[in-house]
Amino acid sequence: MTLSNIQYDEIMRHYGRVQNKNRRIHERRIEEVYNRIPQYKEYEAQIRDISVGRARALVNGCEASLNDYKRQMKELMEEEKELLKGAGFEPDYLDDIYDCPYCKDTGYINGEKCSCMKKLEIELLYKQSYLADVLERENFDTFNWNYFSEDYIIPEQGGISLKAYMDKLVNVVIKDYIDNFDNKEASSNLLLIGESGVGKSFLIHCIAKRLMDSSHSVVYQTAEQFFEMLSGRILRKDEDCENRYELAYESDLLIIDDLGTELNNSLTNSELFNCINDRLLRRKAVIISTNLMPRDMQDIYSERVASRIVSNYKCIYMYGDDIRRKR
Repeated sequence: MTLSNIQYDEIMRHYGRVQNKNRRIHERRIEEVYNRIPQYKEYEAQIRDISVGRARALVNGCEASLNDYKRQMKELMEEEKELLKGAGFEPDYLDDIYDCPYCKDTGYINGEKCSCMKKLEIELLYKQSYLADVLERENFDTFNWNYFSEDYIIPEQGGISLKAYMDKLVNVVIKDYIDNFDNKEASSNLLLIGESGVGKSFLIHCIAKRLMDSSHSVVYQTAEQFFEMLSGRILRKDEDCENRYELAYESDLLIIDDLGTELNNSLTNSELFNCINDRLLRRKAVIISTNLMPRDMQDIYSERVASRIVSNYKCIYMYGDDIRRKR
């Protein structure tokens, strides 16, 4: 995945804090050793002098001197370890300190992201998705099939039962969407349509968690939050709204939940079109959930917004009774 500038800067600031913390610990350890073993400081000075001589021998190509410097360096370092041990310190007490010994707290190994950086990315994605808490409760592992009855028949889907319909939706349609998320030839936009309480948001949360766990950036906004962000960015020049907009703009997946329940106006409708149209052009995925039928969208939004969504999104209809009441 490609991090936004804001996300990348935040991760690199983390590494900067880690490096500063470990540098301070290392400096305190050096001071402690110098106080308890005064002659250790003299050994360090000798090692520095030998390092300078070794560098000169290397430049001048003097093999005999180079080997002699290597021998002296090794002997002094062994004596240092004995001094540390005699004073009750571990032999590696003054070694450089790293939280991650593999990348040495840089985030990269030979130009490739270290596993610690990938872990940080996922943690950051959860934090910035606005979904961290809810995804612990709502995911494929907690999906409860008992809410979808075999007795509930869906005439619009050829008389199939709700349970069979959801089985196909979750295990075929949604699985295929997730598996092919990075395939730009596949449809990357979904429009989930259904009454309140039929499980639209829960299913969206399942998709979001699976994608974030594979290091995809996901930003979730209710329609009310999304339009408030647009208004704050345009009308108040709010910095927080600007940052949220950049995250939404750059994310691999943008989720707008409950479209049609918010207060909107011509300005925010125009910005909604710009956002949807821009993500279509850049092949950036969007998932929208709504209680509105496609034919009703242009009554609330402009015709061009409704047209973009209906023409470029895979419509998924959801049915059933209100699960919240069953709970």
